[in-house]
Amino acid sequence: MKNRIFAFKDMMQFEGELSLFSKWYKEHGSPTMYFQIHSAILEPEKLKSVWDCLENFFPDVPWVGNSTSGNIVDCEVAAEISVSAVIFEKPTSKFFVRQYDYSRESVGGIAQNIVGETKENSWVKAVEIFHCISPFSTTALCEGLDGLASDIQVFGGIVCSPDITSPKSCVFSSEEGYTKSGLLVFFFGGPDFYVDSRKISGWKPIGRNFHVTRSEGNILYELGGIPAYEVYNKYLNIKNDQNFFYNALEFPMLYEHNGVSIVRAPGSSNPDGSLTMSSDIDEGSIIRLSYGEPGLIVDRIREESEKCGEFGPQVQHIFSCAARKAF
Repeated sequence: MKNRIFAFKDMMQFEGELSLFSKWYKEHGSPTMYFQIHSAILEPEKLKSVWDCLENFFPDVPWVGNSTSGNIVDCEVAAEISVSAVIFEKPTSKFFVRQYDYSRESVGGIAQNIVGETKENSWVKAVEIFHCISPFSTTALCEGLDGLASDIQVFGGIVCSPDITSPKSCVFSSEEGYTKSGLLVFFFGGPDFYVDSRKISGWKPIGRNFHVTRSEGNILYELGGIPAYEVYNKYLNIKNDQNFFYNALEFPMLYEHNGVSIVRAPGSSNPDGSLTMSSDIDEGSIIRLSYGEPGLIVDRIREESEKCGEFGPQVQHIFSCAARKAF
């Protein structure tokens, strides 16, 4: 595999780079490929010129895209739009993309479709998901994916925008168009396709343990018998106002679930002192507050980089959390 990245600065520069790349593409026998647009701009009318340009130079190559809170190209913060060309050099490697809209389909139904696709295509080894910010818990999707074979790698992230306090986000593709309420799902595999996925945190627990004494789905009502918000107020002096999400983002909760430590930030605080989380938190579980410890973050990156080097990938897809950017 290869991954060629273009930082979109202006149309003239972009067309020039695509023109040179199209010559390489034809000289190498037009290998299997797709384009992915990463954009801090969410307006479809501003994005249209980018995908029109891709279709002009590569009329038969699919393109997909998603919003971001920022782009990184060649280890540097990049322009508002970047475009990746993901190239499959081996003829045995396969992929396809599905786009779902949770405003038209149930989350459980989408998960069932994803599992069904992997069963119909036994060559699938990896499922990559880009999920728009949703008004509901993502637990239903995760539970629905339990039906996937245990050797299939699942990874990806929730897409957002430069304003991480905003609920706005989007995904789009050459097949299904533009939506603010959807998922892009990539299926990869083949006999010569090898994949591994890893999670890097670096968030360190602080303070005491708290028992979840009352919760319903993704609404966390009480910790140790007191309103969940009061923990943030008492220990971190974070107010229950319009800035709560941004202020609390740097101090997410560490939540143990099925033996896995999950970093989970509250999406909002409510007038009754409850917190709306991105996913469900079970009553009776134990959580702790956490903070980003720079030394630990760097150490974890180094450790995982060594393991990644042992695997020896040709292409890496790296997702940096918006909370890490804020920190």
